[in-house]
Amino acid sequence: MIRKLRIKFIAISMTSTIIVLFLILGSINLLNYREMSHNADTILDFLKENDGELPENLYKSQHKKTNGISPETSFESRYFSVFLSNNRQRCEADTDNISAIDEETAIKYAQKINRSNKNCGFISKYRYMKENTSNGVKIYFLDCTKSMMSFQTFLVTSFFVSIFGVSTVFILVVLLSKRAIEPVAESYEKQKRFITDAGHEIKTPLTIIDADTSILEMEYGENEWLDDIQVQTKRLAGLTNDLIYLSRMEEKQTKTTMIEFPFSEVILEEAQSF
Repeated sequence: MIRKLRIKFIAISMTSTIIVLFLILGSINLLNYREMSHNADTILDFLKENDGELPENLYKSQHKKTNGISPETSFESRYFSVFLSNNRQRCEADTDNISAIDEETAIKYAQKINRSNKNCGFISKYRYMKENTSNGVKIYFLDCTKSMMSFQTFLVTSFFVSIFGVSTVFILVVLLSKRAIEPVAESYEKQKRFITDAGHEIKTPLTIIDADTSILEMEYGENEWLDDIQVQTKRLAGLTNDLIYLSRMEEKQTKTTMIEFPFSEVILEEAQSF
């Protein structure tokens, strides 16, 4: 019983730790991802307003969305745009502000996005935003390589830190679990000792009562009252033995044996008592 209790204590502690750690790190990574997406969307909004170009004075802009914008944003950002006409006969790509992608690949990305129903999202390492015009669709792309690498690095780092933390907590819980359940184990041992001692103490008066009843039966002969005393004495002795047996059930050397329950005999015995 104590071993099972210790295992259950360790399992509950580790499950609680893993759930809490998962919620904390999951929330942090989710907020980090949303912040990355929000900053990228802010720059893409500027691209939409300026027809695919970022002004050099972007940092001093009076635009309501200026979070994540620094004086170097206009110079650090790498972006491109693609225009797709409604009749699909005209495809124009502006890749002057990026060298990591050519016009053909840019148009392929745009066509793939145009077939979907999403207005913004990620494709490869680029954040995109779609703008519907009267002549067609214009899609703006922003290179988020640095942001995504930073996000992925933090994600992987937090994952390994979580594994290390869970492993450390597991070792500590295993080492301290014995001390944590020690009061329960001590109380359980005292309870078993009390039941065993009390059972052995009760056996002595029961033996005397049974012996005295046998002597009375020899002197006065058999009668209903003496028989009832003997039956109840045997019953009480059986209950005492059952208590001692139950207190030893957790021991390894004790083996339980399945038997058919004599329900009719129990009912008859109980009825005779009344």
